[in-house]
Amino acid sequence: MPSLPSPLNHQYLVPVFAAVEQHNAAYGVVPLENSTNGTVAPTALALTQIPKTYPSVKVIAKTSQPIHHYLLGNPKLRKETSAPEEAAGSMPKSLPIGILRVLTHPQVWTQCSTFLAQNLAGIERVDTASTADAARIVSEDVSGASVAIAGAKARDLYGLTVLSEGIEDHVVHAEGDEIVGNRTLFLVLGRNDGEASWVAHRDESELQTSSPSK
Repeated sequence: MPSLPSPLNHQYLVPVFAAVEQHNAAYGVVPLENSTNGTVAPTALALTQIPKTYPSVKVIAKTSQPIHHYLLGNPKLRKETSAPEEAAGSMPKSLPIGILRVLTHPQVWTQCSTFLAQNLAGIERVDTASTADAARIVSEDVSGASVAIAGAKARDLYGLTVLSEGIEDHVVHAEGDEIVGNRTLFLVLGRNDGEASWVAHRDESELQTSSPSK
């Protein structure tokens, strides 16, 4: 059985199509549709450009994956959980004080709208290229005043602290044998002149290891 390809990371979606077209990547994984937000516009647009711009690219598989969001903070963030009302603002007692901004990919805001409205109302929101990029920026914020909404892998990669988990509106959970809640449909891209041997031997759980959190 073929070995698992080494992953390459792209902050934006269009370069994934280009990387596969130009033989810089054997496969690409891009999000197409989220159960909360609907269609991911950059992917949909890139798909329409395949015949002219990416003639060697084709969709060779698809997989629907649960998307679980965490609120992540830099370990430098102050640990105190109580403060005068004027200092704490809308911050809940369960979160550290000192949070000034929250970062994530634009698709994520509406996926976590209830949590944000209840717990981080009035806090500055900053769009990033990906949830992983948000986690990276927070890890580099020496003030500890920034938090990110991202996944568990980003947490582990950048050594961030979990401030709250399962903050998506439609919480990922099991109902019998099915995982329901916030989900994203991903497409696996390959080339017309290539063999989909790796994908043919991989199930959805293995594809998840290379899926971005969006």
